[in-house]
Amino acid sequence: MSTDKKQTEAKTLPDPSVGSIDLFGDSERNWSEDFSHENGKYMRVCFACGQTFVGHKRRVQCRKCALECKAAWDALPEAEKQKRMEHLKAELACLKTSSPNA
Repeated sequence: MSTDKKQTEAKTLPDPSVGSIDLFGDSERNWSEDFSHENGKYMRVCFACGQTFVGHKRRVQCRKCALECKAAWDALPEAEKQKRMEHLKAELACLKTSSPNA
């Protein structure tokens, strides 16, 4: 293959810095604090918004959605938090009793 052909092919390849996500930059969706861990650079899809983010392989929510969720929780009155926690505990107890391994 000629040098001209190689240069032409190289020019047609997509630029990895251009795209829908910035893999290791300061994207508001990426969990940059996970990057130093062995399993911290996995490309994931957020269950809440459907956007791609980079973080630990077991994360299911992007950083932006997680922070929004925490802010919404923190804004709830204490009585509402208690009510929701009791509901979740009841659901968990129900799941435990219906599990075949229980």
